[in-house]
Amino acid sequence: MSTRIADWNGLPAVYVENEFSEAVVTLHGCHVVSFAPRGSREVLWVSGKSNFADGKPIRGGIPVCWPWFGGAGQPAHGLARLSRWIQTGSTETENGETVLNFAFVPATEEFAFLLANMKITVGKSLTLELKTTNNGEEDYKMSEALHTYFSVSKIEQVSITGLDGVSYTDTLDKTEKVQQGDITFSAETDSIYHTGNAAKIVDPEFYRTILVEKGGSNSTVVWNPWIEKSKKMADYGDEEYHEMVCVEAANAWSGAYILKAGESHTLMTRISEIKGI
Repeated sequence: MSTRIADWNGLPAVYVENEFSEAVVTLHGCHVVSFAPRGSREVLWVSGKSNFADGKPIRGGIPVCWPWFGGAGQPAHGLARLSRWIQTGSTETENGETVLNFAFVPATEEFAFLLANMKITVGKSLTLELKTTNNGEEDYKMSEALHTYFSVSKIEQVSITGLDGVSYTDTLDKTEKVQQGDITFSAETDSIYHTGNAAKIVDPEFYRTILVEKGGSNSTVVWNPWIEKSKKMADYGDEEYHEMVCVEAANAWSGAYILKAGESHTLMTRISEIKGI
């Protein structure tokens, strides 16, 4: 196992290598920007148009949307992904996995009662555990996401399984629907599935399936901006929608929850590559 701090696109980052895989985590946002199992291609996706600067979000990888998701507050998707985190530890497990620990306390007085701790385990799988503690005297309405961007061969050819029969909110037309069969893509997609189920991204051309498991999550967000929205985003290439899809472990919209004073909650996602489809 080896870990080191080095530059990643102008940002300080923790580089991890072990017998199972390699990964990169920036201190800016506690943002996993790379995960590649040994002998395999990159699992995550980062836009070639992304900003790489303090105070700007990274477009791709695994943004930490905390302590709110989307437009529930300002800035969009919360404070964590725009802020510097502190690395608090690095250890190796008995089976050779690497465990990284990070912490973040909002600098704004309004949210200083909240504490975020992130545990990232790099092994055959990549596991993120985001623990939120409410150190205040009042309950706090919480929404969050581990907003994972996955690298795919061609979005038109991939499918997402595991969500058949699950109810979801289509945020584009603000309607409630029920998923029928596998999810496929032929237009802009922005849906919040009301479930704790795992999902799989099936990619025939890359000849792999990505298993996305989760815990402490009652929402799964599936997103691809497609053609018109891609052109409207300055930090996203016009044609990049072909090569990515977001499948996110979340507690969002109606899935937001009340974090009681003095209590903690952990949101987990585990990402595993399976050879074959």
